Formats: sequence, structure tokens, C-alpha cells
Amino acid sequence: MSSDEPRIIQPLTPDWETVDPMEQENLHAQEDAKEAWLAENPGLTSFSWELVSDAERDQYMEQAMRNRGFTKTIVNGYVHWNL
Repeated sequence: MSSDEPRIIQPLTPDWETVDPMEQENLHAQEDAKEAWLAENPGLTSFSWELVSDAERDQYMEQAMRNRGFTKTIVNGYVHWNL
């Protein structure tokens, strides 16, 4: 995908603007994480990203979320990302 092509990502919920305005940011961060992983693993496909361990995927997700300005907090054992 070239940098001048618009990225279209389907929201998880049809009314994401009223339910969770950060959903689009999260979806773009997930896509950024996948693209970073694919760049470091030439020859593999998007399907391969789905098979990556959670620990490895979390490393890429953390970097993608931080690059978008999110901060990570852990509440009751669950990760929360806040702007």
C-alpha cells in the first residue's frame, strides 16, 4: 500500500462515533502494528500476523499505540490505553 492511498478500516460497531470515539484510533494502531511486523518479516502474509503469539503481537501493539499518543495503564490486571 503506498502512502498516498487512503486507509479504510471497517469500524467494529456501526455507531462507533457515539459508542467509542477512540475505536478508529485503535483500529489504525492495530493496522500499524501489523504493517510493522510484516516489514520486519518479509515473505509472510497478513494471515501469518494472525498466528503470531500474543506476547509478540503485544510488543508491536504497544509501540503502535505509543506512536499514536496513547499511554498504558493496568487496572485490575487489564490493560487500558488512554489519550
